[in-house]
Amino acid sequence: MNVHERKIIQITGGEEITALCNDGSVWIYDWSMEDWVSLAPIPKGEIDNVVKIEEIE
Repeated sequence: MNVHERKIIQITGGEEITALCNDGSVWIYDWSMEDWVSLAPIPKGEIDNVVKIEEIE
C-alpha cells in the first residue's frame, strides 16, 4: 500500500515534508524519486524516552 491509498490526516513542512496517515503510518516525500517513502513504524509500548507533559493550571 502506498500513501496515495491511505487517508492523510496531517502534513508537516520545512526542510522535509512528512505525512501522518490515519493508520499511524508516517511517510516522507523523497524529492529525488518524486514520491512518498514509508518511514519505519514507531514502536508501541516503549515509553523509556517519553517525556510526560503536565497540565498547565
